[in-house]
Amino acid sequence: MKEEIKSIIVKTPDDWHLHLRESPILEKVFPYSYKSYGRAIIMPNLEIPIITFSQAKRYYEKIKYLIKTGNNFEPLMTLFLSEDTKVQDINEGVKSGIIKAIKFYPKGVTTNSSGGIKNLSKIYKLLEKIADFGIPLLIHGETSNTEIDIYDREAYFLEETVLGIRKNIPNLKIVLEHITTKESVDFVL
Repeated sequence: MKEEIKSIIVKTPDDWHLHLRESPILEKVFPYSYKSYGRAIIMPNLEIPIITFSQAKRYYEKIKYLIKTGNNFEPLMTLFLSEDTKVQDINEGVKSGIIKAIKFYPKGVTTNSSGGIKNLSKIYKLLEKIADFGIPLLIHGETSNTEIDIYDREAYFLEETVLGIRKNIPNLKIVLEHITTKESVDFVL
């Protein structure tokens, strides 16, 4: 007879969606993360978004500098997807091991997303390259269309944007973040 597992202890969990922001908030909130977690996906929507590899590397180095001795926390960096994102930045970031994902914010839907995507057709070639790199696209799934009821914006975005991306770039790894609708759950499943 097999022994029944009654509990699992996760000694060093990971945080898959961490907003550290900038100074002085960064220095105040970050110790709670690096003392409790082993790794975290670091969100790039700062006041000046992390669009280039050099920006990501500087932010990574600042984060690493703040980690006190005896903590083995590893920040997993992301780039903010914009119409100005360059394939070279993604390539350098992935090759360096620092960039682990690309974050897609529709323009104006959340904090510091004014530089987000407004015209999806302008980034399709870039999405194909992201798929080739094998890293995930992390999506803040919500339309910026104010004519859509606020409670329907996630489902609308899924239908109008995500399903088209999936159809046209089937090998692109997609993560729908902080989902709240049945439609999004069904998509994930």
